[in-house]
Amino acid sequence: VMGSGWAIDHLFPYPLGYQVMFVASFLVAILEIVWWLRLREPAVHPDGPGQAAAPARIGLRSYLSVFRHRPFLRFTLVSIPFHFTWMMAWPIFTRFQVSELGMDNTWLSVLTVANSAIMMWAYPWLARRAERYGNLRMMAFSAVQLALAPILTAIVPNIQWLVVVNLVTGIGVAGVNLFLLNNLLDVSSSEGRPVFLAVHAALVSLQAAIAPLAGALMMNALSNRTALWVSAGFRMVTGCMFFVLLYVERRGQGNAVLGAKGV
Repeated sequence: VMGSGWAIDHLFPYPLGYQVMFVASFLVAILEIVWWLRLREPAVHPDGPGQAAAPARIGLRSYLSVFRHRPFLRFTLVSIPFHFTWMMAWPIFTRFQVSELGMDNTWLSVLTVANSAIMMWAYPWLARRAERYGNLRMMAFSAVQLALAPILTAIVPNIQWLVVVNLVTGIGVAGVNLFLLNNLLDVSSSEGRPVFLAVHAALVSLQAAIAPLAGALMMNALSNRTALWVSAGFRMVTGCMFFVLLYVERRGQGNAVLGAKGV
């Protein structure tokens, strides 16, 4: 990654560098597809060693039925607004980093490597925190931490300090990636779990198509720094919604325990 950014800036004239890297990325993707096709999933025979399970038919009713599962519905009602405000800031970051801080492809590579490195370190550490505090609480802390990214970006004096900011915010990104899946598994029914995951992924993909457009509109209406501060406010609100969800879930569990005891 570091070499690709430097090569685009120094080895190839514009736009040849981008074309070379696009072709190289395409070839690497083809190799990845070939490698995945070589993997073989072990067969599962729930009805006996010689009998394969008949594939279940999934229709529109199956997808809509997941919203009757209240834990999944509550989590989705919090997760989707959070994803919207998270993705809304993406084009604002790019414009600010390029126009205000003068980021080129080399520095973009440095930021990518720094972010990836801190995420690789953070995953095991965050997993240990989840075992101690729970997935939902850690998801709430990670979501709120992402609200710091626009604030810290808006106040950095130069691109070098932005690398430090990415080291801090990368922990939040790693936490969201990790705890989002863990929470989805927790709130999904064991029966038809792939349907629950598919519905949530589809809704998140819808946000990925809409939210950057909303960010671009806000970016055109406001200055770069103001847009970052506003996006930070939106992120903070939707991040705190996970703490509200945590309170609701704990209150529901407490009422269930009292009901079981006959109090």
